[in-house]
Amino acid sequence: MPSVHLTDFDESERADYLVVVASMIAAHGTVTSQDIFAVRELCMRYVLGPTARGRVMAAMSTPDREFEQIISHLAGSALKHSLLLDLATMGCLHDGRLEESEHTTLCHISKLLGIDEPQREAIIGLGRALSRAATDVSVETAIQAVNEAGVPTGAIGVAASLHGLGSDHEPARELMTTIQPKA
Repeated sequence: MPSVHLTDFDESERADYLVVVASMIAAHGTVTSQDIFAVRELCMRYVLGPTARGRVMAAMSTPDREFEQIISHLAGSALKHSLLLDLATMGCLHDGRLEESEHTTLCHISKLLGIDEPQREAIIGLGRALSRAATDVSVETAIQAVNEAGVPTGAIGVAASLHGLGSDHEPARELMTTIQPKA
């Protein structure tokens, strides 16, 4: 499996990706200092310059008015699957499941991204498996579903949720080990 690195994508794609992630964090209401720190760290990990970092950080306080246009811009990018995984993981983190409104939003976003239903549902299942609260979905089963749906697993290896959770979350470490090429 070919290795995918963040620098394989141009900075505008990486910035758009994180603008969407930051906007979704802000959409939940209160933005904590932990949220700000996490997004700042992701900006550094995603190798964003100062202007792009500022745009991402601003999206946490004032969501971008061109949200759908940004998402549509990412439809042609290999980052689209990673973005959907991040959004699904964020939605599931607290209780291991998506509310109906969250699922509806993910369906709309996946349509804008050009991700078909089987891939969308497999990615949402992986997001559930990565959440700390999910007990009914194993990472192994979710990975199998992602592979069967034809989701490019090398591309989802750049997902912010994997990097953000990978250091202290066993399912994320397991997934990173599974999808990263062996040295």
